[in-house]
Amino acid sequence: MINLEFQTQQLMIAHWHNVLADVSVRARLEDELTSILTPTTTAFLPPAMQVGADGGDIAAWLDARASESDVCTVRLADGTLVGLLILHVAEDVIRIGYLFGEAHWGQGYATELLTGFADWCATSQPGCQLIGGVEPGNKASVRVLQKAGFKLDANASADHVHFYTRTI
Repeated sequence: MINLEFQTQQLMIAHWHNVLADVSVRARLEDELTSILTPTTTAFLPPAMQVGADGGDIAAWLDARASESDVCTVRLADGTLVGLLILHVAEDVIRIGYLFGEAHWGQGYATELLTGFADWCATSQPGCQLIGGVEPGNKASVRVLQKAGFKLDANASADHVHFYTRTI
């Protein structure tokens, strides 16, 4: 597990392990995620990370993510949950994923998150390589990765997914 907590100008990012350990705080997170994990916001995620059209079982979704990844909540200074940062760490390679609720799209939060995470890695995980995979049709996420300093890795990419990397 990566012990991750940092702030950017507008965002507070923290690993959710403490949240999941507290039953009442976890229940609040499950409620908050109903507005984040919608079919529209999860449309470009792999099928295993989809939540049912009816909101599915968010508790099961949380458990699945916790068992396979390091996940951080992304909140505004007032505590509003706006998204999640999902990480898979393997030695000096960190695969990243992120999602934001629709109400928070187009406000620069994703770019701010990835830039802030890269800055955090520069002091906490120097020498690591960040990798973000994105479906070519997800133009907004492609642009976010580019604005955050990631470059297309054409050799690792395929028709259905393009990989962008940034070495810290």
